[in-house]
Amino acid sequence: MDKFKELEDLLKKQYISYSEQFSLYHLVKGKKILLYGCGSGCITFFSIVLDRYNDIKIDGIIDKRAENGEKFRDIPLFNPESLNIHDTENYVVIITVGKKEYYNEIFNILKQKNFKNIILANQIYEYHLHFTSHEIEKMGFSYYKKQKDKILKAFTLFSDKLSIDIYLKYLKTHIYKVPQELPYESVEKQYFPDDIIMNYSRFINCGAYNGDTIRNLVKYKGKQESVVCFEPDLINYSKLIKYINNNKKDIADTIFAYPCGVYSKTTQIFFSSGNNTNSKISANGKDLIQTVKLDDALINYSPTFIQMDIEGAEIEAIKGGAILISTYKPDLAICVYHSVEHIWEIPLMLNKLNPDYKFYLRNYTGYISETVLYARSE
Repeated sequence: MDKFKELEDLLKKQYISYSEQFSLYHLVKGKKILLYGCGSGCITFFSIVLDRYNDIKIDGIIDKRAENGEKFRDIPLFNPESLNIHDTENYVVIITVGKKEYYNEIFNILKQKNFKNIILANQIYEYHLHFTSHEIEKMGFSYYKKQKDKILKAFTLFSDKLSIDIYLKYLKTHIYKVPQELPYESVEKQYFPDDIIMNYSRFINCGAYNGDTIRNLVKYKGKQESVVCFEPDLINYSKLIKYINNNKKDIADTIFAYPCGVYSKTTQIFFSSGNNTNSKISANGKDLIQTVKLDDALINYSPTFIQMDIEGAEIEAIKGGAILISTYKPDLAICVYHSVEHIWEIPLMLNKLNPDYKFYLRNYTGYISETVLYARSE
């Protein structure tokens, strides 16, 4: 079937909800809940899934690094070697570890402990909502029918079959509320795809975290002319600066690093910090950060590449860099999975700023998380 026709048919259907089958409530079925893994994936699971609910209790977290008596968010931690639970049939274990190469080992450990109810965080639909609003979630299929024209228009912008496949499966995840498996590549190659030629020489890194993207820039593309980093979380920023100072000769001839968020206006805004990779702008945040417009902060700077992974603030940041993007037409790598509408709204925005852009989608988890939109001028 023609892919455009497939998408049209998908948006015409009188949708019947399958959400119960893959919702957290259905999957745990009243059982006690254990999480496996107390790293960044666990923090993400709390931020995306558990913080949406007030009535779901976690009974423990299993982690190979755990010491007896330790706790995380007042939840007891267990080392799998010392874990001793007899009524395992009354438990569901949710694996929050992100790296798939560890799954066989984890499943073997849990099966040796007689756990049978084992699921991956990615198999839970709520895990894919990220910062999608409750209003959109409640509207269900009617939301996608209202957005039909935009969804179809964005479809026509993608330049290859792989992008179209990812786009369709992303939409099916949300329309059916059933996590779809996407074609994916190694997470280390995120922002540095082998099959899309990009110009990294003057690189803007929005959401620089602890320098992880710059590390991969150096690893895969070598030393550059100029690198500019923005990171508002002060804990992450201190790690970023330490990395830059220790490796500046290998990174770029000129390096700038700012403890700021990137947004549609230069202002101060509430922020939820200290959440590892999940720090984000939030009305409920306890910290106040400085945000900047790229157009204000980088006057006369001519970037060749802009990367953004800023926890749902990507549309606002693009607004704040509209002059920069339309004037210099840099190559772009923008995360589009944080809120469901970003996958069509962001390419449509960028197409208006530069009609010459060619668009590509790539994924780095096998599910919709870490879906990146690439844009380059031909």
